[in-house]
Amino acid sequence: MGHCWQPHWRGEERCWVTAYVRLTNALSVTYPAVVGEVNPVDFIAIECLRVFLPSVYDAIRTSPEQFCGYKAVGDHDDREQAKAFHDVWLQEVPGDLRESAQELVQRLFPRLESVWSNMHYSGESLQRWRTELRVCVFDIFPAYFRLSLPAGAVTRADVDALLSAAKDPAAFSAVLRSALAQKSAKGTSKARALLDRLMDHVPGELDASHAEPVIGALLDMGDELLVRTERVPGEFDWGNESRVRRVAYHLLKKLDSADRCRVLKSALENGRALRCGQYLLAALVEEVEKEAKREGGSALISAGDADELKAVWILRTAILATEQAFIEHPSLAVLLSGWRRWGGDAEAKAWWSQATNTDAGLVKVIAAFRSEATSRGSGDRAARVHLRVNPKGIEPYGDVHALAARLQRLLDSGKVAELDVPVITRFIVECQRMKAGKNPDDFGFDDDD
Repeated sequence: MGHCWQPHWRGEERCWVTAYVRLTNALSVTYPAVVGEVNPVDFIAIECLRVFLPSVYDAIRTSPEQFCGYKAVGDHDDREQAKAFHDVWLQEVPGDLRESAQELVQRLFPRLESVWSNMHYSGESLQRWRTELRVCVFDIFPAYFRLSLPAGAVTRADVDALLSAAKDPAAFSAVLRSALAQKSAKGTSKARALLDRLMDHVPGELDASHAEPVIGALLDMGDELLVRTERVPGEFDWGNESRVRRVAYHLLKKLDSADRCRVLKSALENGRALRCGQYLLAALVEEVEKEAKREGGSALISAGDADELKAVWILRTAILATEQAFIEHPSLAVLLSGWRRWGGDAEAKAWWSQATNTDAGLVKVIAAFRSEATSRGSGDRAARVHLRVNPKGIEPYGDVHALAARLQRLLDSGKVAELDVPVITRFIVECQRMKAGKNPDDFGFDDDD
């Protein structure tokens, strides 16, 4: 340690031995509970702080947002506020230990280099730190401060199980389904975090031989992961379809260009994850379009491949749309939009017409177009969530005002289930405002709420 932690002891040797015993006794209790879930070097350092500098340990434990992550502290004012925070705990450290304590904490939490110097890190660094189970990663941080992992936390064993199943689509899907059933304190599933952790290992531990089975599994069961509770109100998050896309996209990059279309075509033809397939394909099509306009780099697939894959997706959508469960799809609205945009306009409108023949079908389809907008006032601690049902998204399928009138009659007669009343009422209100001349796409459209 370089310092006698108990000054009243006599003899430097006795001091060191006692300190060593205290630390090893502590580690014998705490480390077995987290072995495999933390970086051993980081954990020993954190335990040193807990045993010998508890005030520093408490500052870290209670304020992870001040220590974790990779993003540098922003402007001058932010930097001064950060310095003020860190000066508080640093001043509580004995003077002869202050410099070494600062250096140790800075090594544990590299982000602090932007507070005390001009060193900055990137998202690639964060990905490496997460693979190494470093304490500076928000997802890993709790494991260092609890003798047991919180509910829904992803363990290294979970990651290893998914990696081990990467050549077996059925086993891979089973691991994700199991993770989906396990919830965190936020209400999100372990599957959400597990996909993030998987992405950390795609560049180094998965190769071209894993691409076809993993992509096939994700484009078959991926839509099962698109549950509403996976999005936290107030947090900017594209959802699990974005996580699936990242994994699939980077695995495609590992394949030869001649194999990419074949693997994707097979996955789209045989899979049931229409939304995940659509989201991935949309990104690939956008690359093709940017390449044609010379606005981007080299696309992963050719223009001809893009057209072929869109046709495959449209055909698969038309097939699955004949199933009764299609109307219950969590991304129904965006699927219908993609179906129309990529060449299936007539088929999508025909499906809509048939689905809305019944009152129950109409309510379900309108409810599928719900969205949530969030706002936060200057005095708000939590984000406010606003329900939206934008009539403009429904206009391509029929007269929205006629639909609103029909739904109003259903409301008046009590034929709308209580669970659906808010979204149907919202659609009617937005149609009324649009009829009065307001544009549902304008900022502040729902200010009257």
